[in-house]
Amino acid sequence: MSLILYVQDQGGVVLYADTPSSLAVSQFVRKMFAARNAYLRTKYGQFLPDEPQAEKLARLNLLRNQEVIDEAEYAFLRRQQLSGTPESKGPVGFSL
Repeated sequence: MSLILYVQDQGGVVLYADTPSSLAVSQFVRKMFAARNAYLRTKYGQFLPDEPQAEKLARLNLLRNQEVIDEAEYAFLRRQQLSGTPESKGPVGFSL
């Protein structure tokens, strides 16, 4: 019997790696992380024009540390914030 543990802060999920099947567990985990990433992008990836730059950069760093955005996207968005280039409308990673 194999267990998969996902723990963060005070919460966690314990799954049997092969129940009901390894494919079903893998698909569930992918969906769980996709939902988590979409939530974090929505919550932390939207910047107000008058928001302090330090807060924007801190939130970008949080998204990178949580592996919601990769290094390339982080570097691009950080450069945008530092240069004052207008960002796309919508959360990080989405264009509206």
